[in-house]
Amino acid sequence: MEALDAQDPRAVGGYRVLGRLGEGGMGRVYFARNAGGRSVALKLIHTDMAAVPGFRDRFRREVEAVRSAAGAGTVPVVDAGVDELHPWYASEYVPGPSLQHAVDSYGPLPADALWRFAADLAETLEHVHGKGLVHRDLKPSNVLLATARPRLIDFGIVHVALDTALTVSGARIGTPAYMSPEQAYGERVTAASDIYSYGLTLAFAASGQVPHRGTLVGQLPDVDRALLTLIQHCLDPDPDRRPTGAQLAVRTRAQDSTADTWLPAPVAFLIARTSEELLNLEARDDRDARSAHHGTPPRTEADPKAERAGFHDARTQGPTQGPPPPRTPPPSTSPRTPPPHTGPPTPAGSQGGQGWRGKVPQPEPGPWIHEGILGRPLIGLAWLVPLGLSAFLAALTLPTFLTWVRLLGVSGLVGAAVWLTTERSWQNRARWFAQNQAYWLTLGFFTVLGFFSASGFSDDVSTTAYLKEGRTTTFLENAAGAVIGLLNIPVLFGMLALIYVVPSVIGRWMRQSKEEEPLS
Repeated sequence: MEALDAQDPRAVGGYRVLGRLGEGGMGRVYFARNAGGRSVALKLIHTDMAAVPGFRDRFRREVEAVRSAAGAGTVPVVDAGVDELHPWYASEYVPGPSLQHAVDSYGPLPADALWRFAADLAETLEHVHGKGLVHRDLKPSNVLLATARPRLIDFGIVHVALDTALTVSGARIGTPAYMSPEQAYGERVTAASDIYSYGLTLAFAASGQVPHRGTLVGQLPDVDRALLTLIQHCLDPDPDRRPTGAQLAVRTRAQDSTADTWLPAPVAFLIARTSEELLNLEARDDRDARSAHHGTPPRTEADPKAERAGFHDARTQGPTQGPPPPRTPPPSTSPRTPPPHTGPPTPAGSQGGQGWRGKVPQPEPGPWIHEGILGRPLIGLAWLVPLGLSAFLAALTLPTFLTWVRLLGVSGLVGAAVWLTTERSWQNRARWFAQNQAYWLTLGFFTVLGFFSASGFSDDVSTTAYLKEGRTTTFLENAAGAVIGLLNIPVLFGMLALIYVVPSVIGRWMRQSKEEEPLS
């Protein structure tokens, strides 16, 4: 928690402001307490943001949406001042660390705590989705670990599923590492998107890593197989095949065998110490105010090396009165609770010598490259068959270099279509993607070439017969010309289909280049 400066208010809507928790694009977040002793996280909106036309109406709707979601596992809004000069709202304050902070400091959750965490968070999603809401930014830093159960926070970007006016169409709101595929590419976002983010969050809690899309067995070797299967179902690329929050709650609660004390000891100790500091925060603020009034600077003793639990995932620092608070005793060095890392945080689950890798691994692109028309090369046979027959008849009746090129090219494309459909070709997705793109572009070239060559076939036969050989056309040449004319009709439709194929090929290349990590 940061100390207040001259620009920070000391009171808002009957709440005494005691410290600053953080600042975002919409405003500042403070730790505050009312006259009855209730602690809240109070969000005060920036003046320029409040002046935007229509903002207050949207802000009022968001506050009401969050209030409607109050229930199991959420952090409810307890008060709000929507129509004041500086709009604000206050939510219940939770002194526990975020999942991100806990895993970075103490390592992945133990197996028993994992199932409890998974079941409680699934029930929270069941409750939120039952209210018609989609959170859209579920991630470890938005899940607080409390003694009773994990709590889902940051509904500031909540989307009311039945009121699309609240969100700009196509807007991509959230954290890229935990976005579902449909959310990342601006497609329609439903409750299934939260399930995908739930799977990634659960994988992080179990391993300290964000897995790539695809098979998880090799990526998370130490995770319980039953939990691994559940995560895999949550990460299904098809939103309709992902389980619902209610289904997840039933499956995970059946595995939960914990009692009330479900948190690892270091996290429970951290919550207890933070709660104790909060109890003394107001008294220390009073002493500092009296000292300033009498001209005596307040005592500010702080241990620069101490890292304390974040208030809503913010660093806790600032003046303390008297001797520094007791340091956290070194946690157990067992695999479940590795000692805290000093310096830049090391992702839990990695070896100590590897150090910090700079950023959370981004999800690998999903199996979208095998979907749609472009993901099924055999569809190209609808064009290749008439192209091949047309080239064969042309080479049979009027053999030229160009007709043989067409025939060999079409034969090679048929072989490429069959190869790209085999399971063996899918083993290297990057090579498959490049070969598939080249296949469709080459097919487009031969379709255009075949159409115009077939359109002039009869004229070429007549010219060759009359002018070069001085004879009339034969029955075989006339019949071949008629059949080629009929075959040219589906080739024409295939050429028209290139209006879709070519831009789609280019679009897929652009999409692949924008992925956080290359295809593997």
